[in-house]
Order: sequence, then C-alpha cells, then structure tokens
Amino acid sequence: MADSWQTSRLLIRRFRESDWQDLHELQGDPDATRFVGGVWTPEKTREVTKRIAASYESKKLEWFAVADRTTDRVLGACWLGTLNPKWADALNCGSQVELGYRFARRHWGQSYATEAARAMLARGFNELALSRTVAIVEVRNPASKRVLQKLGMKYVTYAQRDGVRINYYVLEAGEVRLHANSNE
Repeated sequence: MADSWQTSRLLIRRFRESDWQDLHELQGDPDATRFVGGVWTPEKTREVTKRIAASYESKKLEWFAVADRTTDRVLGACWLGTLNPKWADALNCGSQVELGYRFARRHWGQSYATEAARAMLARGFNELALSRTVAIVEVRNPASKRVLQKLGMKYVTYAQRDGVRINYYVLEAGEVRLHANSNE
C-alpha cells in the first residue's frame, strides 16, 4: 500500500508529529472548524497528530496530510475512514467508508479540496477496492456540497442529530472515472 500520492499540486502523505503546527492553523480556527466539530486546543492538535502518525501501520483508513508539493507545508487533511456511528445511526445506513477533507482558511477557494478528495477516492476504489464511498456535509456548508458534486457524488438524503443537519452523499465504484492527478 502506498504511503503517499501526488496530484499536480499536492502531496498527500502520512502525517508526521512535526506537522501539528500546520494542522493547528486549521484546527485552531473557528471559521475553518465551524462545520467539523469546533476548535481544538494546541495540545489536542499535537496529541491527535501524534496519534495519527503512530497508527498508520495498523490502519488502512486514516487521516492524511495534504501538503504543497513544492514546500511540503500542510494545507489541510483528507481521509477515508469509518463514518461516525452517530451519523450512521441517524442515517440508518450501517457502517460505511466516509470521504472527508478540511483545509486551513487561507487555502479555501483554490480547488485543493476537490483535488485531494479525487485522489482519495481513486485510492479507495483502485487500491482498497471499495465498492462505495459516502460523504456527509453540514447543510449550511455550500462550498463542501459543491466539492462533492464536482466529484460526482450523489445526494441521497439528510439526517439531523444533536441540532446538526447533514446531507448524505454516495459514490458507487464505477460510477465515475477518477484521475488522481486532475484538479478540475
């Protein structure tokens, strides 16, 4: 299994403990984390980064750093992981593999999310032989909805839990041809 993937502008690689400060630019920003669980303290960011970096040998599904190919500076994160059980329950969909991504605010609007997510989907379908991938997005997050639509993911339904309403998207293997190098 590959440890990293490249697109035209990005290097998607394993997190290193030393990446915690770049990740905290994202996780410490109330605007950037508004739809994804809220702000983390520097200590939590450091601990989560350490835990992610230590878990790669035992997990196929995990967070990856999305870095600039020329500087190796972390711009955000993307992942294929198990859909949070609370959302699987709310959606009545059982255990699913979820596509996720998040980026520091200064990297918004540059199609990095689409580019990184396309590479993760290609990994999921081509390398991990997934039959489907799902994604959830808070209904008040139109930018993330547009990313999922660009990827060819199909809206299926919505769910609400703990005062949060999410839309649920699905992409079946073979529905769309994915090129990890494309950032369109």
